[in-house]
Amino acid sequence: AAHLREGKGQGHFRAVRHQAAGLAQQRDGAGQQETIELKWGKLRLRRLAFALAENAASQNVRVTADGAELACKHHVENGRIVIDLPVQGSLDDPNFRIGKVVLRVVVNLLTKAATSPFSLLGSMFGGGGDELAFQEFAPGASELLPAEVPKLDTMVKALTNRPGLSLGLEGAADTAADTYALQRLKLADRVRRQIWEARHAANPAIPPPAQLVISPEENAAMVKQLFDEKFPPGTKFGAPLAGPPPVTAAPAPPKPGLIKRVMRVITFRSAAGSPAATPKAAAATTPTTASPGVPLEEMTGRLADAQVVSADDLRALATARAEQVRAYFLATGHIAADRLFLAQGAEAAKQNKGPRVFLSLQ
Repeated sequence: AAHLREGKGQGHFRAVRHQAAGLAQQRDGAGQQETIELKWGKLRLRRLAFALAENAASQNVRVTADGAELACKHHVENGRIVIDLPVQGSLDDPNFRIGKVVLRVVVNLLTKAATSPFSLLGSMFGGGGDELAFQEFAPGASELLPAEVPKLDTMVKALTNRPGLSLGLEGAADTAADTYALQRLKLADRVRRQIWEARHAANPAIPPPAQLVISPEENAAMVKQLFDEKFPPGTKFGAPLAGPPPVTAAPAPPKPGLIKRVMRVITFRSAAGSPAATPKAAAATTPTTASPGVPLEEMTGRLADAQVVSADDLRALATARAEQVRAYFLATGHIAADRLFLAQGAEAAKQNKGPRVFLSLQ
């Protein structure tokens, strides 16, 4: 409905269905057009509100009066697009003396595809597409990657502006890539603790292991000691050391249909999109010879491969990742805790394993 004020000396307008003014609406797959035709008298408008098509969002709203574009502000409220008009038009205005006035509101719509709600949210609240449905992590790590944080910020805007939405979060692990990274983290922790214990025996007042400063020489000496204990002289290794395994690829976005291709034309998005960068594990240690014939890199790799990483370790890592994302929404985004759920058994995490957290709208 259009909210109208009384036109002085020209009668009363209570609704646009009055004989002096008519309202027409036209919708198609990519747009919505509302037309108000003023046949006689004055029409003073402060605010217009139109119902949007179901599962649609406004984009690129444009208001014209007989072809002249009018300045306006708009927002979506309870399924309607509300347009504030800081101007008024009348047949008495020289700019509109052409017999009748046609006020036209053109609303480009982004129709929600059932298979890609995150793409719709990205178009509405700051950019991004289907990749908003997951957060990438470095193998073996649960810390948020700086390059991934803007995706969370977009989701914060979406949740803030859509209080009816809740979010399920499920952490996942990459069996091969995360195991490889965790083995090396476990070895580094073991080396640090062994050095700390040796120092602590001589000086009980030293700081805890996490604060210990270890020189490259101390690290190499401890690695050699652990290597000699684990692999006595004469130990033969059947295969050379393997490098880090590739990270499982991110989920592929759904193939765009006709409506989605129209959406991309409207928003000037590439039809192909930009694939997300795959996080890489930390670079390997620069080879250093710790003893004749056995490089430090090989000793470190052999010891790391001997570290046991259990299914519980991978589950704990996946959970820690989900909790990190949840903590960001709580502390930085100020999203209520009752709208964030640590999901279990989400289809995305089952089908697309990787060092990620999968988001699901509820």
